[in-house]
Amino acid sequence: MILDELTEAERTLIGTLPGPPALARVRTTNVWIVEWLSPEEQHTGRELHEWMERTRAGWSIYCPCQTKADVLAAIKRAEVCAQTSAMIPVLHLESHGGTSGLAPSNAPDTEWLAWEELTVPLQGAKSCNAVQLGGSGSRVRGVRCCAGLSARASGTCGCTRWP
Repeated sequence: MILDELTEAERTLIGTLPGPPALARVRTTNVWIVEWLSPEEQHTGRELHEWMERTRAGWSIYCPCQTKADVLAAIKRAEVCAQTSAMIPVLHLESHGGTSGLAPSNAPDTEWLAWEELTVPLQGAKSCNAVQLGGSGSRVRGVRCCAGLSARASGTCGCTRWP
């Protein structure tokens, strides 16, 4: 964008926008991949885990989930392990997503895990120093929570900020 092409009001607005967040040093010991995809889906979380095992054996933990209760339990397990050990995991959630939250597929009758239901577990996972929701196509992508669990969303995810 060229500032000369903007109106005075647009330049004023840009001047009031906050700058980028401060950089934080992120340390991590491993990656917890929590995958919630229907059986007919390409299991990209498992593929990520297999790739990581080939490149750095033992560094990722794969948690396949069948229900939203399984997803919440996997997040809790990661947090408990982080609190009771020297582990500082990256928490990677692999699922479909939309304005309603996360789901294992785009089917109309699918079970959804609402963003509101994820807020408390993700804030509780503060011992996990990052959260990455991954995927491709209509899946959630580009949501990262670091250093205080604020989040930014792109792709089809409607959530723009976790409190």
